[in-house]
Amino acid sequence: MDTVINEQFLPVTGVERTFNLNGHALVIPANMDKHNGYRLKFRSLAKACADKAKTEYIESIHNFDTFMEFFPRIYNDNLDVVVTKAIDILIGEGIYTVTSDMLKKIQVETFHMAIDDYANMEESVKLTIQQNKSINSSVFGIFGSMIGRKSEAVGGLFESFTDGVVDGISELNAEQKNELYQRIVPHILFQKVLVDYRSVYITLVHTMQRAGIDVWYPTDETSNELENIFRNLSNPNFPADKINEILFSVVNKQPYRQEIYTFMKAKFGETEEVCEITSYFGFADENDYTYVEDDFPKPEISMQLAGETNQNLAKTNDPDTDQDKKQKSSFLKNGLKIGAGVLAVGALLGGLGNKNNEKETKKKDLLGSSSCILGKKDQSGFTNSSCMACPVRNLCTRG
Repeated sequence: MDTVINEQFLPVTGVERTFNLNGHALVIPANMDKHNGYRLKFRSLAKACADKAKTEYIESIHNFDTFMEFFPRIYNDNLDVVVTKAIDILIGEGIYTVTSDMLKKIQVETFHMAIDDYANMEESVKLTIQQNKSINSSVFGIFGSMIGRKSEAVGGLFESFTDGVVDGISELNAEQKNELYQRIVPHILFQKVLVDYRSVYITLVHTMQRAGIDVWYPTDETSNELENIFRNLSNPNFPADKINEILFSVVNKQPYRQEIYTFMKAKFGETEEVCEITSYFGFADENDYTYVEDDFPKPEISMQLAGETNQNLAKTNDPDTDQDKKQKSSFLKNGLKIGAGVLAVGALLGGLGNKNNEKETKKKDLLGSSSCILGKKDQSGFTNSSCMACPVRNLCTRG
């Protein structure tokens, strides 16, 4: 894939394409073919750049200090490669009024999943410092100040996420840095990096559309419509002679949904016709564009911290004992030993409303509750919707 980084990117000329399926013709208009060409081209480029960023990450980042210093540079340097290729396309399409800085600013303000995770870590640093200075501060006061600063951070993503300099890191002790570093889940973080990089093609397509170039893009209305159609298409009472007609209309409106090709294979089998359509839209090898835990070395963790973690995890198997109640009370008062960071405060507040409930209700998983801003647990057990491990996992009362 590295060769795609050095490849010259030229405009895609869309042509009308026809695929046969079960005796019927699926026609792809030229403007959709143009869009699909850009999508696949930038998918390959984004993976190559994310892989390069991953290599630099593994080589450069070994602790919390190096993460905070080098991750923004690694992210930005490789994003610049993708943005530059998009500018090459725009110039080739005859659009000369957009610069790489302009396009990158639009891109980062629109697609910033990995940057959001870094911003969360910055916020945790600030709140840890604040908690170090005033350990007995009200957790609600901390949360209120966090909201104000978080809004400012999101508003200035493009300007702030460049130099990797976070004020006050030197004020954290080694244990606090270690605990913050353990929150990072690299393969999930880099899946978000990949999504950010791949999304450059969306910014590119919208820029071309605004310039009057005929290139297709799905609308929100077609996405909602697809959900309704698919519920009915799989119904056994759906007329057999209408399946191809409706299926093709769905493909022409919203082709980048995995369930379309799952349905095709289930309905018609993995025939050469089905495989040709699946491959054209890029779903034959979609698993090649993901990251897994084994892609990254295990982060080192101090023996002392590991021992404390195992002890706390063991306590969660006996919920609501007197010791647990004392521990939770202490947590509410003083925060985590790293300080009440952005994720810790959010999860804590999500569980405060349960204090008067019955014992069985208290067993409700803090991470899985509807009031928790961290989202659901994934298969690893401790990871939320961010790239970071839950900071209150030791207090989770799941039975």
